[in-house]
Amino acid sequence: DNTLSDYAVNLIEASQACCACGRGEDKEILLFQSDAASTTFDNQWGGWYLFGEYVREEYAANGLHSQGKRPSYDRTCVKGLKVTLGGDTIAEASLEVQSNGVPAVLNASLRDLIARCGVSDLDLSQSGAAQTPWATGHCRFPQEGRNDIFAIGRGAIGEGPLDWGLFVMRDDVQDFGTNGDSGVLGGKGIVWAGGQAGTSVRLYGVPCEQPEDVGLSAPENAMDPATQGIAPLSEGAAMFPRRLATDCP
Repeated sequence: DNTLSDYAVNLIEASQACCACGRGEDKEILLFQSDAASTTFDNQWGGWYLFGEYVREEYAANGLHSQGKRPSYDRTCVKGLKVTLGGDTIAEASLEVQSNGVPAVLNASLRDLIARCGVSDLDLSQSGAAQTPWATGHCRFPQEGRNDIFAIGRGAIGEGPLDWGLFVMRDDVQDFGTNGDSGVLGGKGIVWAGGQAGTSVRLYGVPCEQPEDVGLSAPENAMDPATQGIAPLSEGAAMFPRRLATDCP
């Protein structure tokens, strides 16, 4: 069988996108995708916060072949994000400057950005619901063509301990759950608040100006590939070494 694994294809796509960005092109790379009604990828899913849990061929038998996180989510420095629902663009955000004047988090993969913003798979009561970050968002970025803020880690203060979204794209969101307000990726018990089965939600990244792999070493609390069915970094790194813009044609 000469077909490449999903993991290898994902790394090739990321490498091509990095080369395009090094030539001055803002080519988007797929970081994550899922059926909008999936209950797997909610705000408690460890893959948002820890290294690994990539899409694998073995998942095909379970109907999850195309759903989940790509290696670029962990490995590729991104300067912008784009979210689509059913092919329609829902939000585009620049990560180069925060809307509240706080310096942007530079030279980071999306996983690293989430960690630096101080968000984890904790509930609101554990994370200090009364603190301002949960009410307004731990990190806040401007959206292209919209007045709404693209917030990372924002919740409904005074509601249940899991009433929050990892990526919140509308300022007026009040319900982050299964029957909630559209515009929440990684919500309470569902990947897309109010999501309908059969509709695909996708998260894209725009690579940094001088792209290189980041987050190359798994943290101590990374999920164990032997028990979690995760594609270890070494599998892809051996086939496709770290690439810099200077390596591109």
